[in-house]
Amino acid sequence: LTKYALQYDLFKTVTSTSRYRFTTTKGTTRTLSTTNFLLDKNTNYYYQYASGVKTGYTDVAGRCLGSTASYNNYNYMCILFGCKNSSQKRYDFVETKELYRWAFNNFSRKEVANSTEPVCEIPVELSTEADFVPLYFKKPFVTILPNAADYSTLVVKTKLISDSVEAPIKKGDVLGEAEIYYAEKIIGKVDLVAGNDLQKSTMLSVLRYIKNFFVSKYMKMIYAAIGLVIIIFILWCIFLNLGKKKRRVRYIPYKDGK
Repeated sequence: LTKYALQYDLFKTVTSTSRYRFTTTKGTTRTLSTTNFLLDKNTNYYYQYASGVKTGYTDVAGRCLGSTASYNNYNYMCILFGCKNSSQKRYDFVETKELYRWAFNNFSRKEVANSTEPVCEIPVELSTEADFVPLYFKKPFVTILPNAADYSTLVVKTKLISDSVEAPIKKGDVLGEAEIYYAEKIIGKVDLVAGNDLQKSTMLSVLRYIKNFFVSKYMKMIYAAIGLVIIIFILWCIFLNLGKKKRRVRYIPYKDGK
């Protein structure tokens, strides 16, 4: 919910403001203060990297805090539930700051995959220029990973739109998708795009049309009809031959002068 709400500038402005002064309709000046002490420089819980969002409390849930922070041009979110309630110490603020420090010190942005090297290739039909087109990441994939990440556990699984594609193909056409896994968990998806242009061959297109014509269902019906006619003709010939009577040959002895 917090991530969704932060898409709206007004929500982001309100939840990142520590104090707001306004004048009532009666002319009285009032000041509203945030309950998120991570934003308040006048408290011992102020945290320079924090940027929001909201506290919460019930007897059952305990102290809760949804907060955001920015560090090294990257945004973080920490959602904390069930902190114990104490009049001496606000554990929700203390533990949130500890979690942010841990994340800042142990995680960093890593370029897992670039867009300059081919990931895979896909067969191409109707082109005389090439039988395959290489596929690249549409953009470099950057994510947050542990500083001690084992890169041998990074796996890229590709899903192509089909077993093959037909020319023409333009560089940048989306022909698949890559799923990136770290430690057997998916951490992102990136579109796979064609690395170069391929023109369509007119000759191969004509040959494809002729081939498809001769294997079309209409031609198959014609082939079946011709085959049936041939079979009927053969059977008719056999029937006629069987119906003929054998010719009797009469032998006449030869005599001189007769």
